[in-house]
Amino acid sequence: MHSTRQTDVYIAIDFGTTFTGVAWMVPTGPDSRIDVLPGDPVAQKFPTILAKHEPGKWGSDCQNMYEEDKWRAFKIYLDQDQLRKAHECGVSWAPDSADRALKIAKDYLGHLHDHIRRHLPASTSTNDQLEINPFSHKSWGDCKIDFIFSVPTTWDWGQRAAFRDIVNKAGVGRERNHQIILGLTEAEAASVYALCTRKDGSFNKNDTILSIDMGGGTTDIAFVEVEALNPHKIKLVQQVKGVDSGSMWIDKDFERFAADELGASKNAQLKRISHEMSQGNPFQHQKLRLGVPERPNMLEIPIPRNGLCNIHGMNGEKTTITLPRRELERFFDSQFNKIAICTDDALNNFRDGVQKQVDHVVLSGGLGGSKYMLTELKDWISKKGPRWVNGATVHVCPKPQLAVVYGLLMNQRQNVLQTRIARVNIGVVEKEDNEKLPQGTEIHWLLRRGQKRTTGQEFSKTFVKSIHYKGNKLWNVEVFRSDNDSRYLPNTTRDGVESIGVLSVEFTGRLRKRNMLMAKVPYKVSLHIDAVGDYRVEISGEHVNSSTHLHPIQE
Repeated sequence: MHSTRQTDVYIAIDFGTTFTGVAWMVPTGPDSRIDVLPGDPVAQKFPTILAKHEPGKWGSDCQNMYEEDKWRAFKIYLDQDQLRKAHECGVSWAPDSADRALKIAKDYLGHLHDHIRRHLPASTSTNDQLEINPFSHKSWGDCKIDFIFSVPTTWDWGQRAAFRDIVNKAGVGRERNHQIILGLTEAEAASVYALCTRKDGSFNKNDTILSIDMGGGTTDIAFVEVEALNPHKIKLVQQVKGVDSGSMWIDKDFERFAADELGASKNAQLKRISHEMSQGNPFQHQKLRLGVPERPNMLEIPIPRNGLCNIHGMNGEKTTITLPRRELERFFDSQFNKIAICTDDALNNFRDGVQKQVDHVVLSGGLGGSKYMLTELKDWISKKGPRWVNGATVHVCPKPQLAVVYGLLMNQRQNVLQTRIARVNIGVVEKEDNEKLPQGTEIHWLLRRGQKRTTGQEFSKTFVKSIHYKGNKLWNVEVFRSDNDSRYLPNTTRDGVESIGVLSVEFTGRLRKRNMLMAKVPYKVSLHIDAVGDYRVEISGEHVNSSTHLHPIQE
């Protein structure tokens, strides 16, 4: 179990739409050193790219391939709604099916896992500042390794469970001493990182922080309150939110612009060229530079050489397309407006529930490091946002693109975020051994979505089982979950409620025949929250045992 297992190495993985971050830590105490396993030399992350036709190539290996020969942005298509929308809009690079999207993600994560397995032991051996090197006396398989993955706010329980299955099929956690943990959301992890890295007195006890993680495909929002500064402790004060907004959508807007400039409406090859341009270094560089003073009003984006001969009537003379800076700003504004609407809605819900001012806004993620987005956000907060955020100080995380992996490990190191908000309802039903529950059976909910829960906390219910003194001493407790809003949570087994396991229960004591033929046996069903935030269901009582155990329930 998590509580007794002494981990040798923690590996944090932020599987992103455009880039994937990896960091690691050998736990030696509250100041355990955190190191990044670098991928791309600039981003310090691994490009989330997989070659279509060359099985061994992934990440930076695909840098010089044509766009039509590689898979990009496939993480977002793990959401079947996004995949359906892509098919409706005729997005050519979207996987043709949900199964294909799952396989692409599995193959990519398999390559990433193999890379970590090959390179991490070498990184520890050359790290002079490492107090303990577990790989000096243990093999990769013998080391107790926890792989901690961040999860998008927009994923529901089913999507998180499906992702965990993909990760396992990719080979992660397959070794006897390795395990997979679905950790904090991106915004929660960024909040932890922001608090732990600020040493200048920026944050005070009881301050409220709005964390906005602007990534490649999604933006996550979380509200936390500073509970303590030494050691650092924060608590989640409102359920996290998310919106499908990020840097990849800016790329898509530019791709449409480039296609129009090239006259690609009826030319499939030119459509591919416009896609190539949206992912090329010249445009990506202009994205990064937007917001820097003294930039030209007209930006020249080169047309790839393989596209020049396809521009009819130009005889190869047209070598660039001109992108007005205001047009690029409009692409950014489109994403910012979606984020502002989501943030405004979250702020109104926050005010209704908490009645407090927001003291700080923390930006993280690749898009969160954009100077243009920072300027727009500051202007929105001071002039257009609700009054309870107008005076907030805006901070950008020191390494915004790596904030999530750092935050995941810092939280593991010090358990910074102890109080979170349940994202799932969990309930139980007592039933006879091998009984099939009829539709409409009453569920006893132990935990409700939106309820605050803390590491080590227990939610329980006591039941009384009637047993005939000559009868069967075995029965079952079935565990259910639901993603429904707790205000409209059904009290019975029906649509929106899913079984996640059955515990076999046995009374092992002696029953004596007295005046009554039936004996009353009390027992307790408990839902424990362990150190990594997983839920564990246990049965207890005098002479009452459970012979089965459920896997930890992860949100």
